[in-house]
Amino acid sequence: IYPDGSTYESHTGGYGTGMIRELKDPIRMLRMVDEQVPDALNTTLESMYDWILSITTPLGYASPISQVYHDHYGFDVAEIARDAARLTGREDLLYIGTGGLDGQRPEHTSYPHTSRMPCYGGVYVMRSDWAREALYLCAKMGPMHYRHCSNQGHFVIDAYGTELVIGPGYAHEGGAFHAYTDKYMCGDGKSHNTIAVDGFGQKEGARGKYASRQLDNVWLTNDAFDFLEGSFDFAPQGIDVRHTRAILFVKPDYWIVFDRIDGDGDEAHDLRMKFQLHPDLETR
Repeated sequence: IYPDGSTYESHTGGYGTGMIRELKDPIRMLRMVDEQVPDALNTTLESMYDWILSITTPLGYASPISQVYHDHYGFDVAEIARDAARLTGREDLLYIGTGGLDGQRPEHTSYPHTSRMPCYGGVYVMRSDWAREALYLCAKMGPMHYRHCSNQGHFVIDAYGTELVIGPGYAHEGGAFHAYTDKYMCGDGKSHNTIAVDGFGQKEGARGKYASRQLDNVWLTNDAFDFLEGSFDFAPQGIDVRHTRAILFVKPDYWIVFDRIDGDGDEAHDLRMKFQLHPDLETR
C-alpha cells in the first residue's frame, strides 16, 4: 500500500477492495475486545477509502482506469462508501455512498485533492462536481504495476450521465467489452487510449513496476482548472521516441489534450492515436 492509499496493483477493482478487507477485519476484531487500534492502521485504512472513493465514476463504479473494466467485477462503490463512513465517521464518504442523499458534499472534486498532495499510484481525476451528470476524466500516469500495464497517459471520460471514452482493460469472456480488450495488456496497447509508435505500444519502458517515491508528474489543481502532464519513453524498446501527454480541464466545461512526440535524428515514425468510444454512442 502506497502512502496515498493506492496499492502496488494499482487498479480500483478487486485488489483495492481486497486490501481494504484485509485491514478492516483486524480493526474490527481489536475493537470487539476493547483493544486500542494502532494509529497507523486507522490512517492507512482511511487513506485507502479516500483514494478509491475519490476516483469513483459519476455513475457510482470503481474507476476502470487500469486493467479491469467494471463488467469484470460488476460492483459499485455505494456499499464501500457507507462502510467507510461507519468506520471513519467521515460525512463526505457517506455523501458519496448515498449518492448525495445524506452526509456532506466532499470539499474537493479532483484527485489528488491539492497540487502538493503526493501521488504514488499515478491515478488522477478531473471532475466538475459530484452529480451523476458530472464531467469526469480519470487518467493514469504512474508505475506500470501488474503485468507492466501499457497505459501511461491513458484516460477514460464520463459525462452527462453516460460513459463516453471507455478503458475496457481486461473484460471477462462473455462480458460486454471483451472484444475490445487485450488480455495481456501489452504489445500494441489494444486496451488503452494511448499512442503507438511504428506499430509498438507501451511496454515496461522507462517506468518501473513500483514507485519508490512520489511521482514527478506535473499536477496542478485549483478552482479554475486542473492540469496533468507526464511522459513515456520508448527508448528501451529500441525506438528513440518520447511521448508527452498533457491534459487541461477548464472547469467545469471541457478538456484539452496535448500530445507531443520528441525524438532525435531524421528518421520518420508511424504514429497511431486511439480513443475508444462507448459502443452505444453514435458519432455525428
